Amino acid sequence: KQINLTRSETTTHSTKNMNVERIDATKEQVALIKMKKLIKSLQEMRGNGTSMISLAVPPKGNIHDVRKMFAEEHGKATNIRSRV
Repeated sequence: KQINLTRSETTTHSTKNMNVERIDATKEQVALIKMKKLIKSLQEMRGNGTSMISLAVPPKGNIHDVRKMFAEEHGKATNIRSRV
């Protein structure tokens, strides 16, 4: 089936696609700026010894497993501190 579009319909369709692409590009730029600000703020943070950690969880990671692992690591760290 052939669809014939008028010149104005073709232009409108093309303009909409360009606007969607611009919005997507803008969203990516905003996300990149936010990520850079986050990285900069993390780099500026300071802690005493092991008092500060970074925990990266994959987007599709199982939060239950991460919490369990974190609790185990916290317990180990507490045991190490109590021996010192």
